[in-house]
Amino acid sequence: MFLALMSLIGCELPGTSCTMMFVPNTLTIEATRETWQGDVVVDIEYPDGEGMVCTLLAEETEMTCDDDESAISIQGETLTISMWNHAPDSVRVGFSVDGAAPDSVELFPEYEEYEPNGSGCGVTRTGTVMVAL
Repeated sequence: MFLALMSLIGCELPGTSCTMMFVPNTLTIEATRETWQGDVVVDIEYPDGEGMVCTLLAEETEMTCDDDESAISIQGETLTISMWNHAPDSVRVGFSVDGAAPDSVELFPEYEEYEPNGSGCGVTRTGTVMVAL
């Protein structure tokens, strides 16, 4: 009974296999500025040239992205970008409000690494980086 319970929670025991729990790599960016009022465009570029663009028009309540593995929200002075299945060593982010030239920053996140499916069963990276504009 004890061995069965231990294998269910992902502990490595001789002759056991890894759990198959899906835990994606994640990167969260928190950007603060005095105001986010107006049309907001966020342009994200990964080192491999891939990326995404998200837009929140002043009259809308929900930001739309051309990437279905990301979510963006604005609360007060903080814009939060959560990206699943992405944990790049660097990322370039451009923030534009009401068509103004974008504030562009290159970020180098630091990640925590852990093995949610058991030792030797794959590493998941998760990190948060903050930037003041």
